[in-house]
Amino acid sequence: MTNAYKYPGYALDPFYDFSRINSGGVFAGGGASYGLSPATNGFTDNALQYVTPDLNGFRLVGGIAIDDSNDDDLGFLAGGSYSSNNLTVGGVYAANGETAQNYPNIGIDSDAFRAYATYNGDGWKMGASYEQVDNGCSTVGYYYLTGTAMLEDAKTDLSLSLGVVDDGSAEGFGITGGAFHHILENAQIYAMASYADLEHAEAPYVISVGATYDFGYTAK
Repeated sequence: MTNAYKYPGYALDPFYDFSRINSGGVFAGGGASYGLSPATNGFTDNALQYVTPDLNGFRLVGGIAIDDSNDDDLGFLAGGSYSSNNLTVGGVYAANGETAQNYPNIGIDSDAFRAYATYNGDGWKMGASYEQVDNGCSTVGYYYLTGTAMLEDAKTDLSLSLGVVDDGSAEGFGITGGAFHHILENAQIYAMASYADLEHAEAPYVISVGATYDFGYTAK
């Protein structure tokens, strides 16, 4: 499953799975953008997760993930969110077992925490995420801010994201911008550019253009 730690970052990122600089500060055609942690990637196996119904704007989430080789070595997560009008704020904590990496890209016997917020305006939206992730060697902070303007024709989106990583091999500052235009209801063309000023590596930049089509099938 897409676990409840990963999902808020995935939902924030307008460039998720497009060709740009990824969470590790290098070119990639998949996963999260720079400024989100690698824990925003991957799927969780052998997991159970429960999200409560809306409780006057509050939702709580809890989950466990079981290691195949040791049923007693559990990973777990817990969190919650609050929504009011166009604003949502939330937080989620995930921890792996002592010998297994139950939740991907978080260290064994380590944990991660994410705080996030989103706001939807009239023709625009923005969001932010802050993470502290223990990868087993060090604890790294990730800062991510993104905004999207939906133009009046309702067919074109302009998105911009800023990211900061405060330690590790991806330490630095990055920016990604792009335009997405719907030529059909299920089809869009896009152009993007991203750049990262890294402390420990040459600064990468990526320019990409492409098209997507969402296939769907409805049984009758």
